[in-house]
Amino acid sequence: HDGNGLTCAAETVTIKACIDDSCANLSTEPITLDFLVDGALISAPTFTGSTDISFNNTDVETVTLSVANATVSASDPVVCDDGVGASCNMVFSNAGFKFLYGDSNSETLPNQVSGTAFPEELKLQALKDNNGVCEGIFTGSNNIDLSQQNVTPTIPAGLNFTINSSSIAKHPSFTNTGLNFGADSIAIIPTPIYHDAGQIRLHANYNVGGITLTGSSDPFWVSPAELVVSATSGSTVLNGASSSAGPTHAAGENFTLTVSAKNSLGVVTPNYSPGEIELKLERTGPTPTLTGSVNGDLTYAAGATLSSSVGSTFQDVTFTNFSSGVSTFNGAQYSEVGLLNLDVQDSDYGHVGITIPAEAINIGRFVPDHFEQTIVTNGSFLATCNIGTTFAYSGQTDETTGLIGAISYLTKPVLAIIARNKQGDITQNYYEDGQGTSNDYMKLAAAGVGVTAPTLDEVARGVDTTLLPLTANMNTGTLSQNDLTTLTPADNPLPRGVLHYQFSELDNFFYNRSANALVAPFNSDIDFSIATIIDSDNVNVDIAKMVDASPTGVEIRFGRLVLENSFGPEISSLPQPMQIEHFDGTNYIVSENNNCVTYDASNIMLSNISLNPALTGAAGGNGNFIGGETRAVELTAPGAGNTGEVGVVYSTFEWLKFDWGNTGSYDQNPSAIATFGLYRGNDRIISWREVNNE
Repeated sequence: HDGNGLTCAAETVTIKACIDDSCANLSTEPITLDFLVDGALISAPTFTGSTDISFNNTDVETVTLSVANATVSASDPVVCDDGVGASCNMVFSNAGFKFLYGDSNSETLPNQVSGTAFPEELKLQALKDNNGVCEGIFTGSNNIDLSQQNVTPTIPAGLNFTINSSSIAKHPSFTNTGLNFGADSIAIIPTPIYHDAGQIRLHANYNVGGITLTGSSDPFWVSPAELVVSATSGSTVLNGASSSAGPTHAAGENFTLTVSAKNSLGVVTPNYSPGEIELKLERTGPTPTLTGSVNGDLTYAAGATLSSSVGSTFQDVTFTNFSSGVSTFNGAQYSEVGLLNLDVQDSDYGHVGITIPAEAINIGRFVPDHFEQTIVTNGSFLATCNIGTTFAYSGQTDETTGLIGAISYLTKPVLAIIARNKQGDITQNYYEDGQGTSNDYMKLAAAGVGVTAPTLDEVARGVDTTLLPLTANMNTGTLSQNDLTTLTPADNPLPRGVLHYQFSELDNFFYNRSANALVAPFNSDIDFSIATIIDSDNVNVDIAKMVDASPTGVEIRFGRLVLENSFGPEISSLPQPMQIEHFDGTNYIVSENNNCVTYDASNIMLSNISLNPALTGAAGGNGNFIGGETRAVELTAPGAGNTGEVGVVYSTFEWLKFDWGNTGSYDQNPSAIATFGLYRGNDRIISWREVNNE
C-alpha cells in the first residue's frame, strides 16, 4: 500500500502470498483470507498468488491494515510494505495529491524504460473532500515539492529523475517545482525521465498558508533499455567472426566477460539488479556442416560453464554479481577452437515479467594455446646402395653430383603434433576439412615445422676426442591429418586435433671427412631436435615437452681407394688392380661387403715415367666393385719392344681420396706404377699367373 488515502476516494491494497523473502515468487496454491481495517472485516477474497482490494474510509484518521484466517498458514509473519518502511498503517486525509497516468488517468503507473521520457502523460492532481466527493483545489501555476524514492533497491544513491531536464531530489528531500494546474486541478508533469533502474515511487508535498497536501504514486519499475555484453582481453575486443579473422585468443585462456545495464542514452544504470539472466551460446565456427566438430564449454562465472551448441536457446544462468550496474568476470574461458555468438537477456526483471534484451556479440577467434610434440616413430637410416650391409664411408655422397649424402632414411621419422588448450585438453576443432578456408581452423603448414639440422654425432668422437661433425641436407616434410605410419594413410585418419609430420624423403646426410675422422667404424647416432612448431596464428609448441627423434643408425667407416703396382710383358694388356679399404682402428682392410661402388676406366690418368703413356691406355669400361675389389680395368699392351714404366692415377670420389703424401689433407687420388717388360715368360707357356703370398 502507499500509506496515504483520501476520505473522498477509494484506496487500493495489494495482498501477495509469497514463497520467498523477496516475494519474487508467488504461491500457486488457492488461498482464502480475511482483510481487516482496524480489525473490521472489509473483504474475504479467494485468490492465487496476489489480489487487489479497494476500500473507502471517510474519516480523517490513521487506520491499521491486517489479514487473518488464511486457509493456508504462512511460516513467517505478515509483512507490510508502505513503500517507505514496514508500516501497516494508512493515513487518511481530506485533501492530498494523486499521481495519474495517460488518457485514462490511471493511478497505476506502468513500467518504464530508463533514460526515455514516459510515452504517455504523467500528471499530478490536487484534491479535497467536499461532502464525500473529491474536487479540485488548484488552478494555474503552483509550486509543488516533488521527490523520487528508490523502493528497490532502497539505497538513495543512483541516477536522477528529471522533469523537463531538471533533476528532482531523492526522498525524503524535495525539489520545489512549478506546475500549471488546469481542469479538474490536474497538472501535466513535463518530460519525466528516470535515468536509473529499479522500482521507484514519486512523492508530492504542498504546505502553504496552512494548507498541507501530500501524496505518492504507486511503486512502478523502470528497466534498463538494454544489456550490453562484451568479451575483451586487456584492451582488445574479441569479436572475430570468420575462420581467418583476428584477433585471436587461446582456448582455455582467461578473458573478461562484461555485462552492463544501460539506459536508452547509453549510460550505465548503477541501481540495476538482475531478475532472471539468460544466456544463449551459439557455436558459429566450425559450421555445423563439418562432421565431427565439437561444442566447447564457456566458463562465464566462477565455477559455472555452459556448452555451446548449434541452434541454441536461452538458458538460465547466474552471472558474477552486478556492481553499480556492471557484472565483470575476468576468468571467462572457452575450451575449444572456433567462433561463438553470445546473446544475453534478463527475462524477468523485477520479477514482474519485464524482458531486457541485449545485442548478440561474436566472440573469437579461439585458437589452440599450444602444440605438444611427441615421437610416433624414430625411423631408421639407410646407406645408399648398401641395402643389407647398412654402412657408409665418411664424406660419402652420391656418385653423380657429389652433393647428396649417402645416408638417407630406410623409414622416415614421424612426429605427432597435438593442438591443446590452456588446460592441456585436445582442441578437436583444430581441423582442416574439405569445405575450403571458410571452415578451416587448422592453421599449421608443413613449413611451420622447423627441424634443427644436426651438425654432430651424439656419441662418436674423432681423433681429437671431439664429437664427429656431419652435414645434413634437410627439406620440408609432410604434414597430414592421417596416420603416416600406415601403408594407406588416407584410410587411417587421426583423431581430430592431432597431426602427423613425416620427415622428407629428400633428406640426406654424410659425415665430414678429415684427418680427425680417421677412427674405427662406429654406428651413427644422429638426433633431430625440433626447432619450432608454429602456425600462421603464432601458436607455438610447448618447448618443455619437445622430444628429439633418434633414428636407428648405420655403420660409418673411414675408407680409401687403393691402386696396386702392376707389371707384365709389353705384348699383353696389364690388369690394374683396385680395391676399397676402410680403417678398422689399427689397419686398413678390404671392404669385402662393398659390392656397389662403381669404377670407370676413363678415370685412369697415365704419366710418363720411362714409357710414353700414349703407347697404352685404360680399358675395361665401368662396373661395380665386387667384394670391395676389381681387376676389370686393364692397361692395353704398348707392343713389342715398348718397355718401361707409366704412372697410374685414378680420379676417385672425394670420400675415397687419401693423404698419400702425408700432407695432412685427405684429398689425394690413389696412384701406382705399371711396368711393361719387367718380366716376359717363355713363348711355349700357354698361360701363367702371378700369385702374391702375404
